[in-house]
Amino acid sequence: MALFTDSSLITISDLEVYESTLSKIASTHNINIESKTAITLAAIGDRLLGRLMRAGGANNPSLNPVFSSQYYLVTLPPQKSWTLTLNNVVVTGPLKRWISYELLSQIFSEAYNVQLNDRFREKLLYYSARSKETEDSLCSLGIGVVYHPLAQPAIAQVAQGTGTLPAGIVTVQTTWVDATGKEGSPSLLLPVTLSDSSSMSVSIVPAQTAPPTTAVGWNAYVGANGASPARQNAAALPLNMTWTAPATGFVTGAAAPWGQQPDSFVLDPQRQWRG
Repeated sequence: MALFTDSSLITISDLEVYESTLSKIASTHNINIESKTAITLAAIGDRLLGRLMRAGGANNPSLNPVFSSQYYLVTLPPQKSWTLTLNNVVVTGPLKRWISYELLSQIFSEAYNVQLNDRFREKLLYYSARSKETEDSLCSLGIGVVYHPLAQPAIAQVAQGTGTLPAGIVTVQTTWVDATGKEGSPSLLLPVTLSDSSSMSVSIVPAQTAPPTTAVGWNAYVGANGASPARQNAAALPLNMTWTAPATGFVTGAAAPWGQQPDSFVLDPQRQWRG
């Protein structure tokens, strides 16, 4: 699962699952979905952060996790010192639905303001209600968090030269890896056009970008001939190492992961007190 602070959490494709004509509506009414997304994520982030602040710190000695089904539900008492931030928040299913519904309600709010159309008003009311319901559901289930977040890497750095690889289009992704072998969300897909008799190398760290503090290595994923990216290295690559495709070509390893699973679910103590 992606972290809340990763890029491209919600795309137009995600929203068009709910509203197949959304692109046309946005274009017709001059609605900037990208700016609406940024504003919506900032507002939801503030609300999530407020709940985490009320919940207290991840390393609180009073922490009392309760195992329920497959997950740990954690209530942390309020305190002055806390360590959980938005960097720790995992975009679980309920959180992604909340973001989607809230964003759709904002889009249809603007569409209704531009053109007083009853259909847009109904959409606004519908998605506003779904947003509130999903936020309540998230609060009941808890906010998924990881204690050692691995942020999504920047888009991969690819260099080409002379070699033995055939011509074609490949897609490249990378992930950070921690000491336990866990991986974060893969970087955004990078399509690369190879010429015939070429070589290809991939690096994950641009000179100005530092890896997450918990990362000890990284993995390279490449997909050729329309295939999904597959892991190319048997063991995690050192942080400053460049991966180079072997002369024999690409291998079919594990698929790129979805990201980190929550270590626990943090419950808002204020909500618990209210019953």
